[in-house]
Amino acid sequence: MKARVAVMTLISAIAVVLMLEGQAWSRIKPVNFVKKETEWIKKILEKKAAKGSRKERRKKNKIVERARRLLDYPLLARISLGKRWKNRTKAERKDFVKTLQSLIEKKIISSIANYSEFTVDYSSEKIRGNKAAVVTEVKTKRTEVTIEYKLKWKPSKRRWYVYNLVTDDMNL
Repeated sequence: MKARVAVMTLISAIAVVLMLEGQAWSRIKPVNFVKKETEWIKKILEKKAAKGSRKERRKKNKIVERARRLLDYPLLARISLGKRWKNRTKAERKDFVKTLQSLIEKKIISSIANYSEFTVDYSSEKIRGNKAAVVTEVKTKRTEVTIEYKLKWKPSKRRWYVYNLVTDDMNL
């Protein structure tokens, strides 16, 4: 009986290790995730659309929808409130997340016109457990900006989410 329990325990342990290794190997590298998303956004931005046209609105809506998939708004909200987060009620937290999301999306929409043509250099990638940082250099005709993407891997969703962007020492 003891031998059977020992064998079952060993088999269970091996299965867990293989599952965890499988998750790690199946993860897309953070830098590749950022590249893929940047290329998608760049393709949308390169499509010409007259100012105020239906096509321009669709373009903006697509990018906002993508931002909703990429950004972890609840985590962004929690980080931005810091210690004050735990003192907020569920309703206040929900309202703050919604307000923060609205502000970010308005900023995205207002910035779209400035970044229709750009190149991105991927400088570095650091991974620590379920968190990662990818540093990029975004260049337009007029400016160059360093953007550091802070990412978190969500095993339940099997994908990376952006929880912060750092540019010019300013956090999102």
